[in-house]
Amino acid sequence: MTQSELLEFLSDAPAPYEFKSAGVGEYHYKIWDNSVGLRHFLGADHEDGIEAILLEREGHSLHEFISGDEPLRPIVDFDLPQEVLDTIEPKLTRKEIGDLLYHAFIKTCHEVFPEWNHKTLTIASSSDAKKMSLHISITGMRLPNIARVAIFTELVRKKLPVALQANSIIDNIANKSSFSLRMPGSPKYNEKTGEHVRVKKAIHPKDGSVFDFMIRPPNDESEVVKSSLLDIPEPKVQRFDDTNSETTEAEFELVEGLLQEANIEG
Repeated sequence: MTQSELLEFLSDAPAPYEFKSAGVGEYHYKIWDNSVGLRHFLGADHEDGIEAILLEREGHSLHEFISGDEPLRPIVDFDLPQEVLDTIEPKLTRKEIGDLLYHAFIKTCHEVFPEWNHKTLTIASSSDAKKMSLHISITGMRLPNIARVAIFTELVRKKLPVALQANSIIDNIANKSSFSLRMPGSPKYNEKTGEHVRVKKAIHPKDGSVFDFMIRPPNDESEVVKSSLLDIPEPKVQRFDDTNSETTEAEFELVEGLLQEANIEG
């Protein structure tokens, strides 16, 4: 959804709490309730307002809505249907694919910000038997704007095997002026059946708050990183040689632990 479409839709939302209003355009944080309809947005300016929305709309398909040029966390949205996974050659298990994806993300973070702490990695999953679905982000740094997040995603994509690079698998949701991302604890709403399916669950850290998994949460004081890698046009990004990037033993152990926690099996 574009910003112009957002302005059209941000109207007529009910106001059961003082932090919401009929028009939420003036609020800093906007949450789209997909269970109600495309036009239904809720607004808040503080953490308690967001928590109240999540409590009131528990069980709904809630999405953090991102627009504008303020700093935000990098994000990779990965969706691989099992029927597509079964056709990949050479054969890969879900665990092997998760391993490849986590390492690609970690390497890219270190290329962009060498001081980045790998322990700030966050992973959420809504995988089921039919689809492997992961959202990977961090709490340890932010990028200047949506456009830089889109370039970051492309750097991650190019580290993966060609079979996993398709736009349908790595959805560069930041490759537009605005986008939305489902929040932890929220199911996906199936518009055809009216059912709520595949609840998005926190995998790492398991004891993290909803704000650890948001892309532009309140009170985020992590460093805003400006890297020349994120200014390179798409054709030049392909020239980057990541073979010299090293992943420390601690990071490998972290990834292995994450895979076990996520119970990603072949």
